Amino acid sequence: MLPFILALLSLTFANAANINVQPLSQARQNLAGAGLTTKGIAMFAGGYYFGSTSASIIASKAVDIYNVNTNAWTTDVLSQERYDLSGLSVDSKNLIIFAGGMSSSTNYYTTVDVYDAGTSQWLPGYALTVARAGMMATT
Repeated sequence: MLPFILALLSLTFANAANINVQPLSQARQNLAGAGLTTKGIAMFAGGYYFGSTSASIIASKAVDIYNVNTNAWTTDVLSQERYDLSGLSVDSKNLIIFAGGMSSSTNYYTTVDVYDAGTSQWLPGYALTVARAGMMATT
């Protein structure tokens, strides 16, 4: 996971050498990441971790936020716990979007979480027209 974080941050921010490297708030996999170069923010959301057995997959709501301007990490939560969600950013609008995902092999979601980095608030009321997981996204 750490190589993925460093790769994303080095692509997103010009000066990756001074990053305050820390573990995510919750060890997990199949999460989504997105970053805003206009605000110097990278976010890592959702994913899953194993419960007491490797057959017990638990979806996560965790969001880890790195701010390159302050060199600090903070946390937040998604509206719905899920993994295999997609993350993308819209720099011109200061938005980071996490869409779709699943919490089990039969529970797929239309959920869309939109983070407005200009106000540091989540915007309510967005959804996909069809529940999906494992999508690709780009801006």
